[in-house]
Amino acid sequence: TLILLRGRRSSRITPEILAGLLLGLAVLAFGHVIGAVPFVAIWIMLNKRQASRTAAVAMLIACLIAIAPWVVRNKLAVGKAGLSTAFEYNLCLGNAPGARWDSGSAISHLEPPALSKQIAKLREGDAARLYFKTAIGEIKSEPGRIVVLSLGKALNYWRFYPNTVARTVSLREKLIGAMTYGPVLLLSLIWLVVDRRRFRLNFLFWCYPVAAM
Repeated sequence: TLILLRGRRSSRITPEILAGLLLGLAVLAFGHVIGAVPFVAIWIMLNKRQASRTAAVAMLIACLIAIAPWVVRNKLAVGKAGLSTAFEYNLCLGNAPGARWDSGSAISHLEPPALSKQIAKLREGDAARLYFKTAIGEIKSEPGRIVVLSLGKALNYWRFYPNTVARTVSLREKLIGAMTYGPVLLLSLIWLVVDRRRFRLNFLFWCYPVAAM
């Protein structure tokens, strides 16, 4: 973000290339960041003073170069050119009957023993297909519950305290988080309204949380 902000006044596209490589690494770390990439490209075209389209394309190419080896690996190993190797697993257990809006990544206990035994005998690609088939069955059987669950997850993203999803967060931790992270979130929302005249420049900061949802 800092590289893009500083590079918007430059006539060179080097900042956007570097930003694209870093954004690609971010995508490899957290796959959902891929949703921010097109918004970042739009931001570049709106705010880059010279060669904006060229810079946006350069950023996209650099980002693709960074993630290409992982995509190729997934195509060879799983049979699908995707970013996430855990998408089907998360889709299945994240919507399982016992899943909650705040379950996060602590969902391994939701996997039925019978399904675990089946998965243990399968290759990675076949296991992913079984998880996906199971997930679709769960979603079709209880669409109302899935809608409510999904809305709860979306709202949980905007909580006023950091919620470590892999374990239970104590009341003390929640209070400390609310007193530290809470004001940051509130001030950012206020800033978006107060500084709305520069929304075209500032919306870069919102590309990432919107993509995460």
